Amino acid sequence: MGRIDMHASLKSALALLAAPDLVEATIWGSGPFNQWGVDLANRLAIELPPLVDGRIAAQGRDGFTVGLVSNFRPLKGSGDA
Repeated sequence: MGRIDMHASLKSALALLAAPDLVEATIWGSGPFNQWGVDLANRLAIELPPLVDGRIAAQGRDGFTVGLVSNFRPLKGSGDA
């Protein structure tokens, strides 16, 4: 049995996962990567670091975000995260 190329396997898996989005975007005439999840991830990437660092409070956020932040804050100072 030959050696598995993990990089090529990952690229193939990602292409397989992206294919339905591309087909759907072609049918509907929309941008395949203009999705609410991408926009949400971009917003969270900007908003989460100040929450985890404690520079702003997590109150008023959804329960999942509050729980996530409360679990990561203690780890930040210990070097585990």
